[in-house]
Amino acid sequence: MQTTDKDKDKKSITTKPTSQAEKKPSDNKDKSKGKGDTDWQKQAEEYLAGWQRAQADYLNLKREMEEKIAQLKDLAKADVLLEFLPIYNNLISAFEHIPDQYQQENWAVGFAHIRNQLDKFLTDQGISRIDAVGQKFDPQIYEAVEVVYQADKEDDEIIKEVVPGYKLGDKILIHPKVVVNKADKQDNEQNNDKKSDN
Repeated sequence: MQTTDKDKDKKSITTKPTSQAEKKPSDNKDKSKGKGDTDWQKQAEEYLAGWQRAQADYLNLKREMEEKIAQLKDLAKADVLLEFLPIYNNLISAFEHIPDQYQQENWAVGFAHIRNQLDKFLTDQGISRIDAVGQKFDPQIYEAVEVVYQADKEDDEIIKEVVPGYKLGDKILIHPKVVVNKADKQDNEQNNDKKSDN
């Protein structure tokens, strides 16, 4: 069987190896495609990081605003309670001065119920009374309105509460006004005399 020129041309076309120039365009496409994927992924990571930062900033801002609102509420509550507590003290003082023979009268029992409701209200608001009698005097907490000298009491011991004090949580709203004991009047007077001599 003889091969013609046409057959040779067909063989040479089909068996002809592809040249490097013919391979390059597809290689270039793959390379450019890979580089594009890398750029896209890098940009996506940057957007994700930016979004995460923005979300963290938002959550921090939200938390700060909630804290500020809570502080403002506490301040408003404290202002109202500061106005109310002296009235409450007067009510307690009036209750304590009801004579024994009237303690069981209907109006006195009703008065006691009102006092209990007010006590519960203050407790619900976070208000507590500051203990005074029997405590050691601390000028950061108490306000001394009188000093007495009793040998049977400790030095700087609070022996009487004149006006009760209150706190809201750990914050003192009203300092208790108290009577403080000094153990020995003569020692105290001698110390005062020595100071005046110097």
